[in-house]
Amino acid sequence: MRKINPFRAWYYVRQGYATYLVFVIAVTNLMITTYYLALKDVTVLHYIFPNFLLFALFVLSVGIPTSFFLGYWHYKKSSAQRSQLDIEVEVNPLTPLLIQTFLIVQKLANRTELSKEDIDRINLINKQVESILKKVKHNE
Repeated sequence: MRKINPFRAWYYVRQGYATYLVFVIAVTNLMITTYYLALKDVTVLHYIFPNFLLFALFVLSVGIPTSFFLGYWHYKKSSAQRSQLDIEVEVNPLTPLLIQTFLIVQKLANRTELSKEDIDRINLINKQVESILKKVKHNE
């Protein structure tokens, strides 16, 4: 039987919680808190949202498209995503190796002859990848 690495399990817990559960809990909390503490006793708003279900439908019908456009803007229009990727490249040891490998494969695809420097780089990449994979397998 394989030993379970507690750090891997903890990583999966954090990802599932942060990606899925927090979102559902936060939206539900926002709607319940806002309706029952802020809107229910305001007469004008009580006419617009006479019950929680109508308020929830309104929040979801406005919130989902707004979230979509904010997410689109984050990935496509702002520099936030590029900055995040820059940091991920800095901390992931495989990323520079993948980029170097891609450049060599690109030369091969263009039928360009590999230089001695390219071949030395391939050998170095192989050694580095093997070293990284040994560390990963050791930590599993």
